Amino acid sequence: DDRAKRIRVHEFLMCIPGIGKAKADDIMRKLGIAENRRVQGLGSRQREGIVELVAKLK
Repeated sequence: DDRAKRIRVHEFLMCIPGIGKAKADDIMRKLGIAENRRVQGLGSRQREGIVELVAKLK
């Protein structure tokens, strides 16, 4: 979805049930994602990293 690509990664992460500000901050820090990065600007390794870390939380 084009609208989803424009959202900031931090906001995207906080939309996932069980992930709040602290966990979103931690995920972004672990993966080296800048706070102002948008979803469409993520690299493939960063996307894979998000999927892996979110899966571990569930």
